[in-house]
Amino acid sequence: MVKAYVVGRSASQFSDANSRTLIQGLSGPADPTIEPREPLPVDIEPSQIPRWGQVVAGILLTPITLLCVVGSGAIFTLPNVRGSPPFLCLAAAITLGSLWTVSLCVRLIFGLGRSAGLFGPLALRVIAVGVLGIVTSGLFTGYYAERPVVGGVMALSYVLVARRFWTLGKFRLAD
Repeated sequence: MVKAYVVGRSASQFSDANSRTLIQGLSGPADPTIEPREPLPVDIEPSQIPRWGQVVAGILLTPITLLCVVGSGAIFTLPNVRGSPPFLCLAAAITLGSLWTVSLCVRLIFGLGRSAGLFGPLALRVIAVGVLGIVTSGLFTGYYAERPVVGGVMALSYVLVARRFWTLGKFRLAD
């Protein structure tokens, strides 16, 4: 039998009480004849999907997400996107979202935990240096002289991404 507790009353006590007593119980002092009850433990963690379910979901979702990556990467070939910085940023956001979804599918298939991540601290720092290499190569190729606004925005975003990867690597090294 499931018992419900309403303002310190059990289900049987609540059913016998009239509405006037209930309102007084809600607004007035607690009834001294009823002992306070211990709060029930509440499990706030969601139940985990079984391992076989995670693998099946990862295998089923991976081809779909790879198709999304190809489609979002194809957005860059459209003539309207190549000439407009807002469209370039939107296309980059869509592509990054698709790549993030692929990484989630890989995590499901291989059982990588959220705290472990897909890359270790050294790999994250190597990626950060590689991203900074993209910024540096723009100096030598004349990209920033050719497109100062777009190049500046992209360089700033690359530097922020590299900083994030570096700090994430530092954080994972501490764990």
